[in-house]
Amino acid sequence: MNTDYSSALMEFGALVDERTGVIRRVELVKVSPNDPDVFMAYAEPCDTSALVGIAAANKGAACSPSRDRAVIRACGESIERYCSAFFRNTERAYASCAELSAAGDSYVPVEELYPFGSSVTDDGFPYDLTDGRSISWVQATSTRTGAHAFVPASCVYTPYLFDRRVEPFTHMPISTGLAAQRSTGEAIDKGILEILERDAFMIIWHNRMPVPRINASSCLGLDRLIDRLLAAESPSGPTWHINLLTLDVDVPIISAALIDPGDPPRTSFGMAANADPQRALLLALEEAALTRVLINRSRVQPIAGEPRSHTVRTLRDHLNVHASSQVLRSRLGFLTDDGPQLTFTEVCDRFPGGEISISRSLHRAGLEAFWVDVTTEDVADFGFRVVRSVVPHAQPLDNDHRYRYMGGARVFTVPARLGYRRHQMADLNPDPHPFP
Repeated sequence: MNTDYSSALMEFGALVDERTGVIRRVELVKVSPNDPDVFMAYAEPCDTSALVGIAAANKGAACSPSRDRAVIRACGESIERYCSAFFRNTERAYASCAELSAAGDSYVPVEELYPFGSSVTDDGFPYDLTDGRSISWVQATSTRTGAHAFVPASCVYTPYLFDRRVEPFTHMPISTGLAAQRSTGEAIDKGILEILERDAFMIIWHNRMPVPRINASSCLGLDRLIDRLLAAESPSGPTWHINLLTLDVDVPIISAALIDPGDPPRTSFGMAANADPQRALLLALEEAALTRVLINRSRVQPIAGEPRSHTVRTLRDHLNVHASSQVLRSRLGFLTDDGPQLTFTEVCDRFPGGEISISRSLHRAGLEAFWVDVTTEDVADFGFRVVRSVVPHAQPLDNDHRYRYMGGARVFTVPARLGYRRHQMADLNPDPHPFP
């Protein structure tokens, strides 16, 4: 695995400046002896309010045993979110679905990306239905055909400023599918992979599917960074639980959870998809390590008895409730204890050497991605491309547990197609997921 990050550091360094930079400064946060053996980098962003009238959610944070890698990943996240805050009003259309259909235009409805299903009838449901109303659209490109289609602007730009006087507030925008890379193609693939990891995990979570467990000891010796992350495990302390999450889209998707034996369990969860299984593993371990560092600074206290799931309303709430609850830890058995066990060699054998086409794997599963280039001119000048990808019908990551995305078909059809029990809505997992 390539560990020479010098050129990438120089490229990102050109975007860092206290007064004029896309990133104001990058800091390394001091970790404690209780944390995994990592560096935590924080990219403090510039304020975009004067430029676009809204503050971008462009803070970047990352952990890695490599200082340089942590800095690069934090900067990349900051740049992604910087670019996605810049609305391009001249490139947006304003129309209803019926008007687009009448004009012969292809489009992706909001409901195919954020399928609330029966939640829309719940008391206090905070979002609006489109119900024939006009919304803002931006033109995207299909990975399957190369043809153009309109996707909701609120599913491309984040944060997105809904003006309810002219446009329904249909969902809470998040950054899933947003990616920065050196080329447009690489950014498209990275964005799709993020969507796929969350699609697979949420299908598994809702159905409590006992997916394969990867023996952590079989991952030793693959790479020095992986070895340092695995060293966070100890006989009387936390234990790594690693799973292969790949379902019907045949790309490596791996999760990693670092869990303490006592109360609170400090459950620290991460996951990643990558064409290279080893890279997917490293990314999942790094994300779990970042979660653990955040938990160790949150003064987590044990939750006695059944957790109050209705109070889980943000991804940080998901992190905290699983870190605090022994009850939720006991219900992770379908991931940590039940599935068949594999060695990492067996995982690699499933994905033999050679380039995996992310788009082709997606298409074989009956899915199609659409992408929009959101790169700003200043970022493009330094050779980066930022793309937002969306995949209609993929299962989204729940944010507010009160209003879950239970209106899609894949949460029911994928397990049945793979030979697992087909559940009804009432049988699905009622607990909030652990992903932060």
